[in-house]
Amino acid sequence: MTARSGRGGGSVRWFLRLSVAALAFGAGLQAVWTEAAPWKVVRRGVKSLAGMVAAQKEGRLDSVMWLADVSADSIEAKRIRAVAPGGLRDPVVAEGGWWQFDEHCPEGCLAVEYGGPVESVRATPFRPDLLDAARIADSPREKTFGANSNDEIETFYMTAYPNGDLLAVFFYPDFHFPSFAGVARVKRGGEPIWHRRDYSHHEPHVAAGDTAWVPGAELEEDVRLPGDLGVWSCERHPTYVDVVNVLDADGALVEQVSLVAAFAQSPWASVLLTADPCDPFHLNSVSLVRDDVSGLDGVRPGDVVLSMRHLSAVAILDGRTHALKRYVTGTFGAQHSVKHLRGSEFVMFDNNGGHGRRRDGARYAYSRVLVVDFATGEETVVFPKSDSERHRNWITTARGRISISPDGERALASYTEQGRAVEVRIEDGEVLAEFDFLHDMRRSGLRPPDSNVLRSTNTNAFYGREASR
Repeated sequence: MTARSGRGGGSVRWFLRLSVAALAFGAGLQAVWTEAAPWKVVRRGVKSLAGMVAAQKEGRLDSVMWLADVSADSIEAKRIRAVAPGGLRDPVVAEGGWWQFDEHCPEGCLAVEYGGPVESVRATPFRPDLLDAARIADSPREKTFGANSNDEIETFYMTAYPNGDLLAVFFYPDFHFPSFAGVARVKRGGEPIWHRRDYSHHEPHVAAGDTAWVPGAELEEDVRLPGDLGVWSCERHPTYVDVVNVLDADGALVEQVSLVAAFAQSPWASVLLTADPCDPFHLNSVSLVRDDVSGLDGVRPGDVVLSMRHLSAVAILDGRTHALKRYVTGTFGAQHSVKHLRGSEFVMFDNNGGHGRRRDGARYAYSRVLVVDFATGEETVVFPKSDSERHRNWITTARGRISISPDGERALASYTEQGRAVEVRIEDGEVLAEFDFLHDMRRSGLRPPDSNVLRSTNTNAFYGREASR
């Protein structure tokens, strides 16, 4: 059974919003068709409305799984389970949101960190009501059209600073277009240090000096590509043109890296010709090459690793000039969360690359923890290895995350849409621990009559202190 998470909402609210939007839509049609001033602004508004209506029509909701066979009084003990020796040695942070982990936070935790001993818990309250007061001066966007308050936002991805602060990216789950709700640095007590309302999205990275590398986007109409590479024109909504925003410790924009420019000035410029004109790259993670890189000519520590879902490809950019050095494809598909492991090896959450057949001949799919040698192209499946593991529904088609342990020997893979995660040893794929993101909903008022427990399908987990960056 599914139900929407979050607070508030409802069909009446959305009917009123869409009614008001429809009036603006009708008033602007003449300007759009005649190109009367300011027709470009109106045209974008019309496309934004169309995108919002399309999102509602598709039913893009943040779904959860209700569990009738689990007692709400025992969920903490069921959330983390050691499977083999050598697991759960390092603190693990689980993302939260409204009403999640509310035995630790009255209306939900932004995140909960479980220490090496599972009994050790440190919770960060979810306080979106404080974000507006922490908004920094160069934050470039107003609230997304149709969004009334920060009460509507949810967590998307996050990572930790060395001092334990969290870098959290937010989104609107409820039919908003665009769905991006900004990025914030949050103290472990829940108070935001700064908040940028921009088009940040997906998995960020914190580097030396508390510099943050954050996937972002610009919304553009009829994107004219450099040279003679043509034009991206999306009929459904403005084109998502992905960038990487480099932020300093105080959230100020230091630099913006253009993916279009990097590709257009590279030997892989032809990729732009066949890209989806509405969402060409779908950048979903950014990370940096580690100090122990070897075997990759021209690749240096601090170079930028980009995972692009719509291209099923990984790019490596020069960390200083942002020139495109490597473009890597393989048997992986729609992958997320690509990280440099060691030497020329990289590990990723391969969403759509795993396929097999059951005894009756029916095909099935699974998501893989995959190590790829970018020098040779050799691929090694870390998890799931056995048929019994593959048949346990380890699949996430549109989200997912990999986190590397501080010693570089283990990986924590979040199967987001399943509300589960698994810790595995990278060398042999042995499962060391399993995570089940269960929540007691008795105080939320959201539960169906036959259940008090839900499994969140919007949760990622990561090591609080990942492998050296």
